[in-house]
Amino acid sequence: MEYSFSQLSNIAKSLRERYPIGTRIKLISMGDDPRPIPPGTKGTVEGVDEIATVFCRFDNGRSLGLAYGEYHYRALTQAELLEEKCARNYDKYYEAVHRDIFADVDLDRFPRKSRMRMTTTPPRFWGNFTISSSRFMIPTVSMVSSDSSKYLPS
Repeated sequence: MEYSFSQLSNIAKSLRERYPIGTRIKLISMGDDPRPIPPGTKGTVEGVDEIATVFCRFDNGRSLGLAYGEYHYRALTQAELLEEKCARNYDKYYEAVHRDIFADVDLDRFPRKSRMRMTTTPPRFWGNFTISSSRFMIPTVSMVSSDSSKYLPS
């Protein structure tokens, strides 16, 4: 379908209200593009021009103008935004814990294969503590004991 310039200007105004600068979006599908971006890729809106093209910088490093009617996308839901925020915070937490745990370890003592596993794989069990995470990847720590009844209220 072809639109007149005045129709596109009205659509652009509506898109600016719906997708202000900084809005996180998720690409659903693309039209016939020689270098498509995979569906489900998330990005950040950088602006909307007068002919209803939404300019976006995607998380995979690509930038693209999403022409009205050719590309299908949506704004992220509040739950998706919260999940992204929790994931970023978990990464910061994990890096800090990882740095503290391996601060005193001389990694040159270990074979290269073990060293890679130690520095890239999050440990799931250390001593008497088990580390697990919830749906939103917020780390939790709990004691492991053969007699768990002593930790329960009487």
